[in-house]
Amino acid sequence: MCGLIGMIEPSRSREDRSTLGKFLSNHLRHRGPDQEGLWDDAETGLLMAHRRLSILDLSEHGRQPMQSASGRFIICLNGEIYNHQELRLKLQETGANFRGTSDTEVLLAAIEKWGLSESLRKCQGMFALSLWDKESRKLFLVRDRFGEKPLYYGWLKTGTFVFASELRALMAHPDYELEVFGPALNAYLDYNYVREPLSFDKKFKKLIPGEIIELSSPFQSKNLLTDSYWDTSQNLFQTSSAPKSLSFEESIKQLDHLLQEAIKNQMLADVPVGAFLSGGIDSSLVVSKMAQLSPRPIKTFSIGFEEEEYDESNVARQIARLFNTDHHEQILRPQDILERIQDIHTQPDEPFADCSYFPSYLLAKFAKESVSVCLTGDGGDEVFGGYTRYALTKRMYEIKARLPRALQKLSGRLSLLAGKSLPEALLKMLFSNYFRSSNIRQNFDRLAEVLGAEDLWKIYELLMTNRRGHYVLQKDWQEADQTFSESPNSKRLSIIERLILRDTL
Repeated sequence: MCGLIGMIEPSRSREDRSTLGKFLSNHLRHRGPDQEGLWDDAETGLLMAHRRLSILDLSEHGRQPMQSASGRFIICLNGEIYNHQELRLKLQETGANFRGTSDTEVLLAAIEKWGLSESLRKCQGMFALSLWDKESRKLFLVRDRFGEKPLYYGWLKTGTFVFASELRALMAHPDYELEVFGPALNAYLDYNYVREPLSFDKKFKKLIPGEIIELSSPFQSKNLLTDSYWDTSQNLFQTSSAPKSLSFEESIKQLDHLLQEAIKNQMLADVPVGAFLSGGIDSSLVVSKMAQLSPRPIKTFSIGFEEEEYDESNVARQIARLFNTDHHEQILRPQDILERIQDIHTQPDEPFADCSYFPSYLLAKFAKESVSVCLTGDGGDEVFGGYTRYALTKRMYEIKARLPRALQKLSGRLSLLAGKSLPEALLKMLFSNYFRSSNIRQNFDRLAEVLGAEDLWKIYELLMTNRRGHYVLQKDWQEADQTFSESPNSKRLSIIERLILRDTL
């Protein structure tokens, strides 16, 4: 993980910009403790700063901001291009020469050869970057296809354009003034996080996944252009023909190959690599592939709890023994969280209501004592439909589909009446196995809305949101579903697969 920050502030002297740039980049030191660098363009007042966590090419050849071989482009990259070795070979076939072995140098060479958009389409990885084109005098900001790496941008009230990997670095600017953005607050209360392009500060936005932002002189909002080098909905829905039909056995074989290739590429590093191991399917699968690919035992890391009902460390130990890993384990007590709560809650830039963040943060600090990179099982639920909301939405939709419309509305009213009139003890005795929330009356209110919902997306939204009457994402889903319904692939997918695709968007 690295960090980048930049600003366009021609009113300051070059010396003052450099001093300010170093000050702001120090707020990203936790992202990049190994190296720091600055680049300044005196004519435009553009400064780009980078904090580096060295993973590939630990030498000075990997230092950023990095200049392309021709001198035309300057780049700050946060993330990793997993297929950089393959791209390097293709570029060398066209005559490109390289000083070092970093993926950043490969990306710069690709941009010089193929242009920015085409190079990004050839890249497999997670990244956010800033790129200055000296020839066209344009600044580009880019985010990866699925938004794994963050990037914020906006204008301060003084007219200064700023961008950074984290809001905290922008908030440290001497001209910064907080403006809480109401729609972002609503999004957080509804979905437990702030969805892009929103940010908690009205002045700033997040780049959306697959987006390119272009800013040319004079650097004002009217001269900002947005484009997309990768459109997930277009790639998923608007293919000209259905994918090749595979048997179950062929699908397993292909999936196994894809997983192995992805994990092999993500294990490339010039520093120690390990894995988080919970004992669940996703992390265990990642560890199994890493064990096959590594010539020596891989390092695995787990968090356990004193309370048996929450502790999975024993399962993680069994998986570690199965794959002969160098296993490290830490047992957390409630006091451990309380002692670190002040440190933990200051880490996210924006409110983030997911209690798993606490053990994840402590696990990362524990692993950092031994390795610099860890692979995890994150993303498995999104790809393979592991969330219970998918199955629950399908079940509710199918139940509703069997009922006449009048009976659907009546069942919703009866549910609402039962939630309000029956004793709470009786409701808990009869329905506690069906509702996760302790507020069982509130669950009946939600059930009444679901039973009265008119379509699949309204049901899903009702099961996703925290508050009644707030359906922020439903319009986006409906528009995407209309596009999808017109595509040749729509009839071959199940309800759950359609829901997974909605989450992908």
